[in-house]
Amino acid sequence: MFTQEGLIYVYTRKQAVGEGVQILLDNELALMARQAGWVLPIYLTNSVYAILETVRDNKRTASDFNGVLWDILYMGALHAKRNTGDTIQFYVHIKGAGRKRNWLFVAKVAAIDIDNPNPCVTIMLPEDL
Repeated sequence: MFTQEGLIYVYTRKQAVGEGVQILLDNELALMARQAGWVLPIYLTNSVYAILETVRDNKRTASDFNGVLWDILYMGALHAKRNTGDTIQFYVHIKGAGRKRNWLFVAKVAAIDIDNPNPCVTIMLPEDL
């Protein structure tokens, strides 16, 4: 938050990751993101991760965590290639993730953190903006 006098409070990505508000895709999930077409580090908000866990826990559907994550990553990367802005919106059809079937996601490019200006992508729900 900024005032005329300057910065008074900052909530960093490092704090968000530490508190579970955002999740960095690392190891095999980072590899999956690269295979889907992303070149930047990918973070998911906890609300997106909760959708993935709901699918994982739903035994009545053929969907699984990795399959749905792949769909999200692939559709996001596909839309990102067609967009020149720092924010995109895209839909993914997900079975077994609650009443909704077509989920709207937002991918936003920003700095990794206040002390790290390297870009990254955060995939979130619209209400996470």
